[in-house]
Amino acid sequence: MSATDKTAEKLTILTERYGRRQAKRHVRTPSRGWVTESYPTNPFHFSVETVPVRSLDDLHKALRGVAASPEKIVIRGEMNDNARAALAEKGFTRRNKDSFDATPRRWICIDVDNVILPGYDITREPEAAVVQLVSTHFPPEFQNTRIIWQLSSSAGLKDPELIKCHLWCWLSRPLGFQELKAWRVLKNFPADEALFRDVQIHYVADPAFHGAPDPCARRWGILDGEHDEIKVPHIDVEQANGIARGRGESFSGMVTGQDVADILTKMGDGDGGKGFHAVIISAQMRWARTTHPARYAKERETLKAQIREAARNAYRAPGRSIADVEAYLTDSALDKGIDGAIKRAAVRMEQAREFPIMVSLEQAQQSCASFFEDFGRFV
Repeated sequence: MSATDKTAEKLTILTERYGRRQAKRHVRTPSRGWVTESYPTNPFHFSVETVPVRSLDDLHKALRGVAASPEKIVIRGEMNDNARAALAEKGFTRRNKDSFDATPRRWICIDVDNVILPGYDITREPEAAVVQLVSTHFPPEFQNTRIIWQLSSSAGLKDPELIKCHLWCWLSRPLGFQELKAWRVLKNFPADEALFRDVQIHYVADPAFHGAPDPCARRWGILDGEHDEIKVPHIDVEQANGIARGRGESFSGMVTGQDVADILTKMGDGDGGKGFHAVIISAQMRWARTTHPARYAKERETLKAQIREAARNAYRAPGRSIADVEAYLTDSALDKGIDGAIKRAAVRMEQAREFPIMVSLEQAQQSCASFFEDFGRFV
């Protein structure tokens, strides 16, 4: 990046080390349905490039370039010295919080999933459906503003009135995870908060279709509007935190409950449901923190069985298939989450042992704030 680009916003683009495709592949079945045969490989090793962007149009141009290379993805974080050292030594780095720093951005990708718009057909007129989505489900600051829209990989495969899309927006000021989460909570617009996180993968490449053409007429576009950026309103993080607690959530996105069983009762979509991924991660974290390490191996399979039973019996919104749920429930997926929870619990136990017995109130408050901020980044 040249000296003249130092004030530009940045888009962090990662290229999968082995060139593996980071997009879904859909195959037409004899019954004229679709089966998703392959999902992104969720890799960890990437080369890195940083592209300067100064406007929504710059962002659109950069994203279309990424979409043309299916081995590329986008993240919000900015590479640090650890990443640069790994790139210099190996030619690739890991996609984790040790290699990429949390960085507020003026761009945001809002992942909208499973919103039903009766009378709108996303396969025939996707832009009309997106216009209706924004006008009916988003607050005033989003209205009459140019927004990049991209249909999700599974959009149009089933119910054409089921909206699945990404909205890429340019903001009047940079926002990080805490403010993005608070904004969504305060204004209650549909968004998967996972994409607000620093190293969360943003899949940009279009899916591949075999046996029949893409059922959607278009997958990209830009909504018309008088404004090129969303004027970010005042965001009261503390107020949003209180609202989240009232819903039985921590502000980090974790689902609260008296114990693992109580957390798992909140599995599912619809009223009172907290989804699937967040509930599973929260149950794993609670289990790791309340189970004696000597019993981890013995009780691991019991926990996995509890999670599977709760997930398979939970309500699924239209458009979320049982196959989507089963992807969370494989041995590899559950073991990965449990291992991560155990490691995090061990770190906190070690830090607790080293914590001084007598500290000032200010030190205690700072330590607690640091803990919750770090915990939110982890999950």
